[in-house]
Formats: sequence, structure tokens, C-alpha cells
Amino acid sequence: GSTITVGKNGIALYAKDSSVTLAGSTINLLGDNALGLYLDGTTSFTGTGNINIDGKGIVVFNVAGSGTFNENFTVNSTEESQYILQNIKEKILYYNSTVNLGGGGTFVSGVNSAVLLGEDSILNSENSNLVGIALTGGYVNGLPVNINGEILEHEATNKGKINFRDNSVGIYVINGAS
Repeated sequence: GSTITVGKNGIALYAKDSSVTLAGSTINLLGDNALGLYLDGTTSFTGTGNINIDGKGIVVFNVAGSGTFNENFTVNSTEESQYILQNIKEKILYYNSTVNLGGGGTFVSGVNSAVLLGEDSILNSENSNLVGIALTGGYVNGLPVNINGEILEHEATNKGKINFRDNSVGIYVINGAS
């Protein structure tokens, strides 16, 4: 696999209307406000490997487009790091896999979005200071919302498992999200 390293205010990869596959890759985000992958337009993404984080205000995946998104990365972070794994706006996210997170992270942060963690999903960490789902505002297209064939009455739905340590939150919703 490949290795991509960026520092403070850096962007590892920007893709628009593309198809991106990173197999067995290592992404090093080593500085405040680093951005891993910005996926725009119809970009489809598939990736596996490791993500190493050292800094604050880091976003690993900014998913802005309408393409497909499949990732299976292990996230390692230093003790004082703060990061968002997936940042979405006005999107639907269905996740039904396992992720191992380092401390100080948020699995998904969304604005006017809807998220379903499926029955086989596991958000796991041996660390503290984590958030599973953080949503602000009601889903842009209103409720109910159809995610993966399920009609849901809430923006945030967990049917899987969230296993975090101290000072962590499974689901956090504000400003009209439920």
C-alpha cells in the first residue's frame, strides 16, 4: 500500500468526480487542522489500512459528494489529539462494519444529515474522549428518512454496538436532530 503524510493545514488527497482506491495504505495526519481526504462530486472511495493522527482540528474524511464511500481503516491517535473521522453535510450515512478508533475522536459529525449504524456495525476503542455520532439540525429532506431500505423517524439511529471508555458519548444530537 501507499503512504501519504501531511502536516499542519495540509490536505492528503482531494478528489472530484473520480474513483479512488487505497488498499493497505497509511495516512499520516501530523499537525493541527490537517485534512486527510476531501471527496467531492461523484467521487467513489474504497480504502483500507491505518490512519495516524497527531494534532487538533483534524478531519480524516470530508465527504461532500454523492459518490459511494467504503472504508476500513484503523485509527491511531496521540493522547491530546482531536479529530473527526467522517464529516458530512446534508447527506445520508449508512455504516455496517467495524472501526477501531484512537482517543479524542468523533466517528461521524454531520449537519442536517441522517446516520444509521447497522446491526453489524461496531464502533470500538480502548481509549477515552470519543463521540460516536454527532449531529446538528434536522435532516435536510425531513423525516422519515429511508436508509438502506429502513424507514427511520430519527436522524441518528444505532442498531449496532458502540464500545468506548471514559468521558465518551455514543450519540449527541442538537438543534432539531433526534
